[in-house]
Amino acid sequence: MSQLQDARIKFVPLMKDLRHDLKGMKDAVTDKTKLVFIANPDNPTGTYVTKTELEDFFRGLPEKVIVFLDEAYFEFARFGRKDYPDGMKYLDRPGLIIGRSFSNAYGLAGLRIGYGISNPEVISYMERTREPFNVNLLAQAAAIAAVDDRAFLKKGLAHVEEEKAFLYSALRKMDVDYSESATNFIIVNVKNDCKKVFGLLLKEGVIVRDMKAWGFDTLIRVTVGTRKENEKFIKALGKILTYL
Repeated sequence: MSQLQDARIKFVPLMKDLRHDLKGMKDAVTDKTKLVFIANPDNPTGTYVTKTELEDFFRGLPEKVIVFLDEAYFEFARFGRKDYPDGMKYLDRPGLIIGRSFSNAYGLAGLRIGYGISNPEVISYMERTREPFNVNLLAQAAAIAAVDDRAFLKKGLAHVEEEKAFLYSALRKMDVDYSESATNFIIVNVKNDCKKVFGLLLKEGVIVRDMKAWGFDTLIRVTVGTRKENEKFIKALGKILTYL
């Protein structure tokens, strides 16, 4: 979207542990910087920045710089993690925008609905460019119902944590590297061409996402599923890696 608006973009590489380098991002800010984008947790890595790291980032950052905090996987990240920051607690910072979604933890991906939070001044500017009828009535009704269905949310979050533990254990037994995730997906290092592994898994009836487009030649992103689906993935991956 920034490219479509002909904006100049500065990319700051992730750190070795696949986490955002907030210090590097802050060092890249100049008097021409308009906006800093932080995905927390990040997609596709599943990693997150802590409260301390985010507060250090905010400290001394020019107030005119807008910070967009993408919290699309917020519900997963805060589940059992005390050091994960809730962006809502920093709304006293001018220019902070928080984006959240109903697509993930709430299970409404097909309805394409989310929400943004900021101060009235920033929202007033966003309203000037917002397209009319951008969210349909069915999606709005579903979102309202989803917010009230706390039992479903709690059950889903607990399931994801349980199945991630299963996948971590299975991958360790296979001696396959992975990155622990604060989301509902896991990054796995197959130590082979990820596009080739993607194709072979597809033939086994398992769909993952290869990370070639993100610059990771040997990584795949695996969404956490049911136990039956996760077992099928582990079996298929083990079969493929034995002859690669």
